[in-house]
Amino acid sequence: MPTGSSAPLRFALISVLALACSLAGAAPVYDATFGVNGTVRIGDVGTPSFTASAAVELSDGRIVAVGLSPPNTLSQTTLLRFTADGLPDPSFGNLGRTTLPEPIYCLESQRAVRKLDDSVVVVMSSGRDSSCAKGIVSGARVSADGTRDAAFQIAGLPDTNTPRPIHLSKDKLGSLYIVGTAEDIQSGYTYLARLNSLGILDPSPGLVRIEEGNAALDRAGVVATLDDGSFLTASLTGDVLLLSHFDLAGSPIQVVSGATSRSISLQPAAPNNERLRLINFFRLADGANLAVMKREGATNNALIIVRTAGDFSTAGISLLISSAVTTDWPVATALRDGTVVIAEVTGAGASRQASLRRMFANSSFDPSWGTGRAFALGVGSSVTAMSEDAAGRLLLLGTDSRGAFLSRFNLNLTPFVSTTFTREFHNAGLNHYFMTADSFESNLIELGYAGPGWSKTPYGIRVYTEERGIPAATVRVCRFYGNRAVNPDTGQPYGPNSHVFVLDGPECDAVRRDRGWVFEGFAFSVFAPAYGQCGSGQDPVYRLYNNRFAQNDSNHRFTISASVFQQMRAAGWIGEGVVMCAPQ
Repeated sequence: MPTGSSAPLRFALISVLALACSLAGAAPVYDATFGVNGTVRIGDVGTPSFTASAAVELSDGRIVAVGLSPPNTLSQTTLLRFTADGLPDPSFGNLGRTTLPEPIYCLESQRAVRKLDDSVVVVMSSGRDSSCAKGIVSGARVSADGTRDAAFQIAGLPDTNTPRPIHLSKDKLGSLYIVGTAEDIQSGYTYLARLNSLGILDPSPGLVRIEEGNAALDRAGVVATLDDGSFLTASLTGDVLLLSHFDLAGSPIQVVSGATSRSISLQPAAPNNERLRLINFFRLADGANLAVMKREGATNNALIIVRTAGDFSTAGISLLISSAVTTDWPVATALRDGTVVIAEVTGAGASRQASLRRMFANSSFDPSWGTGRAFALGVGSSVTAMSEDAAGRLLLLGTDSRGAFLSRFNLNLTPFVSTTFTREFHNAGLNHYFMTADSFESNLIELGYAGPGWSKTPYGIRVYTEERGIPAATVRVCRFYGNRAVNPDTGQPYGPNSHVFVLDGPECDAVRRDRGWVFEGFAFSVFAPAYGQCGSGQDPVYRLYNNRFAQNDSNHRFTISASVFQQMRAAGWIGEGVVMCAPQ
């Protein structure tokens, strides 16, 4: 159990009537290029009894919806894949549909996540048999053509006395992260588990117990994986929210005053031990952490927000809405502009009504989204899953009186833009330099995954990345690695054991044609110099070359330091001048 610090926080009641209109954006618009007027009626494409639970977007814009379908008396997991324009994908399973044979009893949670190769992993918490006396976490990996991967089998997670909620995430390498709850002979506990590509529990970190106590058993925690490979967890016990940060190896990271977790008391937001439920938890584009929670009371329900600094050092609690006990907030998702969309469902039965609210950083709602600052969906509707796709559109999976549906909305958002500082490494044995804007790759290098001898230097440059937004005036930077395939004429590799970075354009095109280099993709974006000069607010980036082409040992270094540039030239490196401009 990680050490922690606990402190009650001042509770603030935020009135949405105090919203500053200058923050307003534009209401969602149904995407007319998707389905019929922005919506796919799942019942109209051959699956009338489908009960939706999750949806994921693939790298090529196709969408997989996951849910249950009862062919007879038992429910089974069904995956439906749609093309980017909302048509059933005939290349997936049987005309866009794959059903797993195992019966599902007493389903508590059903989650889906996309793996790196566009396969989809579905993980379920359900009953072991029809009695539902025992709970089990099971799952399947379904390949791009809709066939099941027989080698994938979840193993190493604890069974429970009854099906318990779970949460699922993944990192850049495709490892799966599950937060769940279980019990032993002493008490209940919340656990964090990392599974490998075959679904087997990774011995490092293994099964991490992040919180103890029976009060946590029926309330799933949430795990959020970060760009650097570390991960955050949020879990509830009673009226206390516990936030923790773990590194790539699963070891706790110090967050506040030497502690490895932050305990936040939610009193008086949840008085009289009223039940709290964690809807979602994520790292926002502005670097803050946000927990979205629902309070279930005897006479009313409430939406509660906890926003903290990235290191948990500061935190604030907001009670945004207090409403009837029939009001629910089933899902929430973060957008690339730093705002959050929260689904709200009011009423019950035929009078049930779902709507969407967009929340700003000051916990106020966007008035442009409709009457009462909410974008209304159809009568009788509810929302099961939401996410933002690669094009900045909102995907929504839900149900209404006609059955399950999948909708896509244009949001017309202005992405939150911030710079990333590249990390430079030097290998003393090779006398090579390398830089990366990928914090996950940087951590892997420090852990030795790139081989021995690499150490971080204090230097780097500021750049733009897709994760943090890219201004329109920038140019992508091509990343190349030496072609290590052996040239049969020389018996040596075609290219060096080295990377080089060049602006997208004529130089990138020329290097692509060079058999000595392999194009690895676009690393980041910067500004292009004009006749060797950089504009206002930009730093010139100098490139140095070690002049070892004849030894097949070419290496380049990039720096914004004029003194480093001159020192390297004095050491025999060739100065190639200003090749790009970095934001300051």
